[in-house]
Amino acid sequence: MKTAKVAKCKVYDCAYNIREICHAMAITIGYAENPKCDTFCQFMMKAKAAESDCIATVGACKVSSCIYNVGLECQASEIIVAYKQQQPKCLTFQTDSIAEIKGCEVSSRKRDADIQCPTPEIFIG
Repeated sequence: MKTAKVAKCKVYDCAYNIREICHAMAITIGYAENPKCDTFCQFMMKAKAAESDCIATVGACKVSSCIYNVGLECQASEIIVAYKQQQPKCLTFQTDSIAEIKGCEVSSRKRDADIQCPTPEIFIG
């Protein structure tokens, strides 16, 4: 199984962030309905992760309402992490309710994350 890659991290004060690349082996996202990056580690005393060829992937996602989450595994090809509401969060996070608001359905219960919208009906009087 291929895990979601952290394509970009804009949380500049994280110890794992070096030039917008996360160098943690893997990150954990969220709790309950909050897609916060639980791996965020603010650097103190100039402690910074070593730059390496390692680019982080999502090791686990605990936000069960995300359309990309299947069995705690992120099925997105890649994610972006940045500050949102003063917290480092997964910006790729999407819930089923977004599709429901648009009158659409998420097919296969989050498995493939394809959103299928019905064709609007046209009535000619």
